[in-house]
Amino acid sequence: MLRVGTALVRSTDGARRLDRCLAELARTVPGFAAHALAWYDEDPAGWRALVGAGGLRTIEDVAGPGARTPPAGTPDAERVPSAWHS
Repeated sequence: MLRVGTALVRSTDGARRLDRCLAELARTVPGFAAHALAWYDEDPAGWRALVGAGGLRTIEDVAGPGARTPPAGTPDAERVPSAWHS
């Protein structure tokens, strides 16, 4: 996905289309928003150049508040929820 996005943003029209398509996929495909946030969190510098503010805001809104993954190496990244939370 990152490779396709990089090719699309070479033109202004491509960048707008990518942003709109990502937002539309987040709204219509179950689970896509959470996957897109995981991709963004894994490589924020790479994705920041591809996803506009509006597209990212839509993806975050659809995914919900608990969808962000903590960065690797932080204490919360290794944390496993206790059984009573389920």
